[in-house]
Amino acid sequence: MDSSETLCLRWNEFESSIKQGFSELRNNENFFDVTLACGSDVIRAHRVILSACSSYFRSLLTSIPHSNPYLYLRGIELKHLESVLCFMYNGEVRVQHEDLDQFLLVAQELCVNGLVQEDSKISPPKEDEFASPSSFALRDRPSSPLPLASKRIRAPIREPPDDIILETNRGSLDEQPNNDDEDGNYMFINNYDNPGSDAMKNSDILNGSLENS
Repeated sequence: MDSSETLCLRWNEFESSIKQGFSELRNNENFFDVTLACGSDVIRAHRVILSACSSYFRSLLTSIPHSNPYLYLRGIELKHLESVLCFMYNGEVRVQHEDLDQFLLVAQELCVNGLVQEDSKISPPKEDEFASPSSFALRDRPSSPLPLASKRIRAPIREPPDDIILETNRGSLDEQPNNDDEDGNYMFINNYDNPGSDAMKNSDILNGSLENS
């Protein structure tokens, strides 16, 4: 055999083993690094799997610097989010017939691979674009998430308006961050519904206007 010859080694059970590995990671609750919240319920997941299976999550998580973000998905029911995650981790999911339309709508909103057409997937986020998986009126808003800005908030955090979809990295929104803790809470906001409203904006955080609020 020629020593310069290139050989191809193939793992015949690769797909089935990866699928089993994904399921085991989730079932055993190993290495979770992102929290998804809808209503009062939360679901832990893996950023790498969300990013691999959803162009929406990939664009969103790429713009968040934290290693363990907390994402609030307003307007999505827990059972539909659970079904979407089951599809991502297992490649299949069982859905009741009466829930099918809403499930597919959520999958479209989150740009889930295998459930949306290629031309409907979102492009990487741009600075002047807003988006969120919290409204199902897809035609009424752009399709890419606003890149999120971060800054330590050294004053008590005000109660957020309804259109804030991303909350603190950890802890409740009414907690006051510890100014002496360099790893304290950060707040990520995305005011996509009304960029001109009085709600806190990314530009406010960047300009430090919350420092003395």
